[in-house]
Amino acid sequence: LAAQDTVSNVFGGLMILLGKPFGVGDDIEIHGVEGTVTEIGLRSVTLVDDYERAIIVPNQEFTNNMLVNISRDPARMYTTRVRLHPDTSADQIEQAITLLEGISRQLDVLEDVSWVRIEAIDETAIVLEYWYQISPFQEGDPAEGFPDERAKLWAGEAQTHTAIVREFAEHGIKLSFNRALLDESPDGAGLLAE
Repeated sequence: LAAQDTVSNVFGGLMILLGKPFGVGDDIEIHGVEGTVTEIGLRSVTLVDDYERAIIVPNQEFTNNMLVNISRDPARMYTTRVRLHPDTSADQIEQAITLLEGISRQLDVLEDVSWVRIEAIDETAIVLEYWYQISPFQEGDPAEGFPDERAKLWAGEAQTHTAIVREFAEHGIKLSFNRALLDESPDGAGLLAE
């Protein structure tokens, strides 16, 4: 059985080296694991995740599972679920959608591409799903302002989330929070929109 795994891993390594579905430096996702490829060997591939942890993936995983080469995307799409208070009016829902679409035009780190849809309505929230695109990292561009791609992605998410909270607060649109989580927190009660 060990010999069979070794042969499968070497075969997988040859497939990677010949097919070149990714290279060193590419961000990939395989079998629910995401990271930057730092080494490609005959038996395994080494990834480094966002927490700088080395992840060793046996090459046979690449022959048996779907692979996503994130680096080949021209820009990254992200999704955020925004939970509006259940008492939000139809006019406020429309305003919230307009505000979300406008955030993509306001932030320099985002492309002017976004989609918003009403994902769910229940007794706890009206859930909007907001898709937005972080612009590609331009290595070597002095106007870039970020040391690397990961820093730009994290900053893009943080700026987007901050803009959502700011815009909604300025326009009196209340967010809904999970009451069960807030009830466990002694200081959380003030966060829940009434």
